[in-house]
Amino acid sequence: MARMTLSSQQQRRPSHRLGCCCGASSIPSISLSRRFSALAAAITVSLLMYLATSLHVSFLQQPRNDNTDTTHPSAPKPISTPIGLYPSRMERLLTLLAEPSARRRTADCVNTTLEDRRRLLGRSHCFVGDYELLASGARENDTVRMPEYDFRNVSFGHVTVLRHVYVHGEVPAIFDCSTVFVPTGCGLQLPCIVQRQFPIEKSASAVRLGAAVLLAQKWSNAYYHFQSETIPRAAMVHELLTRRHDLVLLMPSTSVTRYMLAFLQIDPSRIVPFHQDTMYYAEVLVVPSGTPCGRMTPLAGRQLRDMYRRRISELFPDTFNDASNFTRLISNTASDLGQTQAQVSPQPNVHEGRKWRMLVHDRGRGNVRSIVNHVQLVSELRSAFPDAHVVEFGPSEPMDVAIRQHHVADLIIAPHGAGLSNMIFSRDHTIVVEIHPLPNDKENKCHVHTAAALGLRRKFVRANNGNMNSPFVANITDVLKAVREVVNEARQGKPFH
Repeated sequence: MARMTLSSQQQRRPSHRLGCCCGASSIPSISLSRRFSALAAAITVSLLMYLATSLHVSFLQQPRNDNTDTTHPSAPKPISTPIGLYPSRMERLLTLLAEPSARRRTADCVNTTLEDRRRLLGRSHCFVGDYELLASGARENDTVRMPEYDFRNVSFGHVTVLRHVYVHGEVPAIFDCSTVFVPTGCGLQLPCIVQRQFPIEKSASAVRLGAAVLLAQKWSNAYYHFQSETIPRAAMVHELLTRRHDLVLLMPSTSVTRYMLAFLQIDPSRIVPFHQDTMYYAEVLVVPSGTPCGRMTPLAGRQLRDMYRRRISELFPDTFNDASNFTRLISNTASDLGQTQAQVSPQPNVHEGRKWRMLVHDRGRGNVRSIVNHVQLVSELRSAFPDAHVVEFGPSEPMDVAIRQHHVADLIIAPHGAGLSNMIFSRDHTIVVEIHPLPNDKENKCHVHTAAALGLRRKFVRANNGNMNSPFVANITDVLKAVREVVNEARQGKPFH
């Protein structure tokens, strides 16, 4: 990988240690002309910094993947690349794992004392976000660049292999005694804050690991953030995980995370539960590029979706054997994780003339963002669309039911909530109607980005009242209108808009 030049700001900042923690200094009185000169110089420097940063972002994004533009989402094109890695990149990663890095560290965490590590932490450079690390060139010999995962200026594809590192925090920070690195994700802070708050004293009692893959991000134990931000990172290194069974996964361990790993044929016993208050030491740490907060990386999301589809066709081969009996299909929760069947799930679309399968989310009664008039909404949908099977998705359904329901649904109607992240299991022509409880406030666009990344048609409906922390009343007239519009558009073959 070619070395990437530093931005003007990075060139002026040999260490992030003083970047935001310095106190204000007294400014002596100067003449008016000198003040204007100083102001002009400051404006010039700011413009140069802006232009340099823009050029670096453009450089990092090449070659651009035009299929991932969320401004004008379209049905995804077939993915012809292997899952996550080209063969040459796979071999490069295996080489990095098998041999010491070609670039020698100025400092090494092996055989250091706590005082040594505290001193080295104070002298370390700090990189917050994947862009800063890549642009610095600090770990170019340890990084496999994957530009097809780039998306605008928010995500930059790479897999970096680090050695002898400490990992800690709700927003995981990685310290290798020469740099502090925080992958892209939710909750990023200023570099000096990350550096000063890293609890190096915990390194004396760190949980020791051999070779590990870091998948944990902030809130990655929450369902939405796991499905849309955490597990797509596993798709980037899925082949590596299948070839190197000694790699453990540093990530939250919940019933959902264990189930989904088993679903992807990764042994869930490889999980090392990640706790934000625990310090971990890894001899080798594989770090796939982080997922921007609330912004599924399009290529990783689509690769994960395709992996799910293959497994659905193997584990639930009867899913489309009787497509007209939607209720019976989704009520059958039996699954055999050992069963396989070499077939590709058929992808029936909206033009077949069969009955529609409409899935309506029910978040319960009195719960946050639950629909107060849910029963009336379902009744009105059944009356307005007699040619559709209208089925409810409850708040406590097991994962196999959630997967099957969302895979066979043609249309998903749901209030804003984590359940909408189940659209990752949907087929290409599935339509999503999201009911948002904020009538006079800014829309939370996390599910907009997910639908666009997956190439799904989506409609947005505002509720009559409520907020993000309360139940609300759905505007049934607007919901019915939105459903009619998207159904007619899909049946007429109109493009996404």
